[in-house]
Amino acid sequence: MAEDVERDEMEAIRRIVERMRRKYAEQGLIISPEEAEEREELLGEKEISVELGKPEDLVKYPSPVVRLLGRLYLLFRAPLKAFAALIERMPFSKTLHMDLYSSGLHLTVPQYMAIVASVATLAFFLSLPLAFFLSSVSPVYPVLAVAGITFFATVGALMYPRHRAEARGREIDRELPFALRHLATEVRSGVGLYGALRAVAQGGYGALSEELAKTLREIDEGISTEDAIKNLVLRTHSRGLKRAMIQILRALHTGGDLSRIIMEIASDVAFDIRMKLSEFAEKLNFMGIIFVFVAIVAPVLLSVVVSISSSPIGFGMLGLSFISPVMVALFLLVGVPVFFLFMLFYIKSANPV
Repeated sequence: MAEDVERDEMEAIRRIVERMRRKYAEQGLIISPEEAEEREELLGEKEISVELGKPEDLVKYPSPVVRLLGRLYLLFRAPLKAFAALIERMPFSKTLHMDLYSSGLHLTVPQYMAIVASVATLAFFLSLPLAFFLSSVSPVYPVLAVAGITFFATVGALMYPRHRAEARGREIDRELPFALRHLATEVRSGVGLYGALRAVAQGGYGALSEELAKTLREIDEGISTEDAIKNLVLRTHSRGLKRAMIQILRALHTGGDLSRIIMEIASDVAFDIRMKLSEFAEKLNFMGIIFVFVAIVAPVLLSVVVSISSSPIGFGMLGLSFISPVMVALFLLVGVPVFFLFMLFYIKSANPV
């Protein structure tokens, strides 16, 4: 009799477990072995990281440029290590850890400091020919050129992770309206939130799919769905995605219509992108005026001034004698290309899509 009672209790427990399993499977909280195999194909890609996160391990990094900089660091390890420690005290370095986390570079702060030190060293050596050319003009110019190029190369390298993180944020914003509509459709069809996120991660939405794949990987590793979504919000520079994820978390807590909320967020994000495009077009009009002045008006004006100042009449009394042919050559060969590069960088970084 006792055996029958125990058997009945075990059968009741088994039915309860099966019922819970079916319920969780419908909500996307658990998956079948076939789905697990499929998920492994999606999320099984290894993070691009370097073992132990030491600067010496940069030679193992997939990028050939980073490997080259790592070898340069190993070649001048003692001075570059001290220089990297000095750079780490700069104000630009305070948020480097979060910027690296958001950029997807998969590098530690010591590793990236070694890269920055190597970039500064390269900039120093590459600026020496220019310094030699300027030494014939004035002994001050070579020092200013070398110091300026090295400083700007260092600052540019330090700001690169933030620039890359913001670029990923813009890429996410570009795909976000379509991805949110996809997510809303999946939820409306009865798929659980995990399954809907998984479908979007497989949807080919670029950086957004990559970030969602990381979120799903965190959930698989035991992190709660809410904490994994909060980590997603922290590591992305997309305002639209942050707003969408916060609204989704609120809907999960309050029990609102999740699909309707997601569709409304998608419409708001699409409207914001249209407004940003309109503002960007106005900025381009102003940049076009500056481009015409620097590329056409300024070189012609300087050429006229140099021609007149070198004539018998001269312009010494007007204070224009300091504008020499060498200065004009430097402006045309160095200043104008640097300005063009700055304009290209600005236009690319300011483009909302």
